[in-house]
Amino acid sequence: MRAEPEPTIDTPQTKPAEDPTSTPAMGEQISGITLTAEAKGNRRVLLRWEVSETVATEAEGYRIVQGKAENPTWPSPYWFERGPAHREKEMTGLPLGKQHFRVCVVKNRQCMVYSNNVEVEVK
Repeated sequence: MRAEPEPTIDTPQTKPAEDPTSTPAMGEQISGITLTAEAKGNRRVLLRWEVSETVATEAEGYRIVQGKAENPTWPSPYWFERGPAHREKEMTGLPLGKQHFRVCVVKNRQCMVYSNNVEVEVK
């Protein structure tokens, strides 16, 4: 008599829960802040960001950083700081060509976490 193989059951693999008390590493990107950008011509770019309720509650402000390389961090050659109620900024007088932008959440005068990187062709 031949034994039938036992049926296998696929169980979903779960990731261990992250320590809720840990702080993301400086410059780390998190969900909770999403940046979009629109080239406006004449060396201008309109940046808008959306934040989660948690980020909005904890942020003392936002710092926009710009650079030639992907994922710019503070300090950067071009930057601007906004108060916690603001969610957009038109950057002007930018260098021509491909530029990268991110927004960081400012807490205790430091960039704690960053948004996604956006690349824009400045004209």
